[in-house]
Amino acid sequence: MDMPAVPRIKAADTHRPPGALNDEDLLETCPGCGDCVEVCPLQIIELDRSRLPALSAAKDCTHCGLCVDVCMFGALHHTPETQHGLAEVLRLERDG
Repeated sequence: MDMPAVPRIKAADTHRPPGALNDEDLLETCPGCGDCVEVCPLQIIELDRSRLPALSAAKDCTHCGLCVDVCMFGALHHTPETQHGLAEVLRLERDG
């Protein structure tokens, strides 16, 4: 038997990861898979009650871009900051 769908209602005053779609589009696009949660090196992304990505400490986000890079559904898009951050992460991995 299938479980009923959980309503995806925006929590008040929620900060989204960099490059997140607006909440209306995010509700339609993000399946709540949690890939962005798993890849965040600072562990500051969590899924809210609606199973949408939310930052628990927005001021601590380094804009590394890993959450955007791992999102297969187009719910998160690169910003100039995340493009730069991801390039830096890749450079550090390459140069060790």
